Amino acid sequence: MRILFTPLIAGKPWNGKTLTTEPLGGSESAVGYLARALARRGHECIVYTHGAEGVFDGVQYRNQAWLPFLGQEKADVHISSRWSEIIGAVPNVPVILWLHDITNRTLLRGAPGDKLVFLSESHVNAMLTPESALPVPVFIIGNGVDNADFLPEPLPLARRQFGKLMWTSNPDRGLHVAARILQELRQKWPDLTLHIFGRAAVYGWGPEAEVPFYPRAEDLEGLVVHEPLNKAALAQVLKTAWCLFYPTTWPETFCIATLEAQAAGTPVIAAPYGALTETVKGGITTYDFDEAIEQLQNPEVWNDLSNQGRRYAAECDWMTRAQQWEEVFNA
Repeated sequence: MRILFTPLIAGKPWNGKTLTTEPLGGSESAVGYLARALARRGHECIVYTHGAEGVFDGVQYRNQAWLPFLGQEKADVHISSRWSEIIGAVPNVPVILWLHDITNRTLLRGAPGDKLVFLSESHVNAMLTPESALPVPVFIIGNGVDNADFLPEPLPLARRQFGKLMWTSNPDRGLHVAARILQELRQKWPDLTLHIFGRAAVYGWGPEAEVPFYPRAEDLEGLVVHEPLNKAALAQVLKTAWCLFYPTTWPETFCIATLEAQAAGTPVIAAPYGALTETVKGGITTYDFDEAIEQLQNPEVWNDLSNQGRRYAAECDWMTRAQQWEEVFNA
């Protein structure tokens, strides 16, 4: 099949090379990884972005300057990621609107596109009311992970540093809250540290975008701020962590950050908010973070959660996700 992708033009310029050389936001990464997986399965994939043009891992990337000529394109399917306004730009081609965020429900009036893809049951419930009656099929396909990034095997518990917590998501998803909770936890466990890799730069924003969500001066003890890493490099760091700590205030629709931690065999402690109760299989979802830290110090619990997370992540590999998308194409 010939498949066109039109992800919303936003954030930092990117293309297929960015997936392996720079940090990149979750929604953009999802498009790149899915296109790469579909290309490996024999499809012709073209992605329109605002990065440099070229062919990367068998996927053709075109600059946004070509968007005015979409009406002349020939394809079997058009996937619009987060960009409902571009639907209809490719005449006589079935279009799938791939939703990543929780947006205004008015976006779905008239059911834009021929099919809708959500990321989780929670995502559907947040966007559709019981009275919603959409005249097009609705599908749920979660985000994925490239499990090859996590080879060789993650470190066993005995070789991990107790209390090395990681934050790899956008700062605006509750980093200041996590830092405040950390101070309370450190009263009992002073060895706890929170290593911050999720930064505004991942999305192409300057440091000023972090300021409103950065921890207060009195909440900086135990925080270690790092420069963001590309996916493969971040995977290697995740494999050394004791836990991904994510007491988020954001209504996640899936959360690639927690999936990556689980692929690394790193248990997750997260707030039971949004889709996290669905997507955290190798971890503890709770608001009682003191109890969660206590539980995780039991080696049997840690190892069990680590193994559960890895098994779940193995089911979410992008090649598996590509097969699920093929089923949507043919439905």
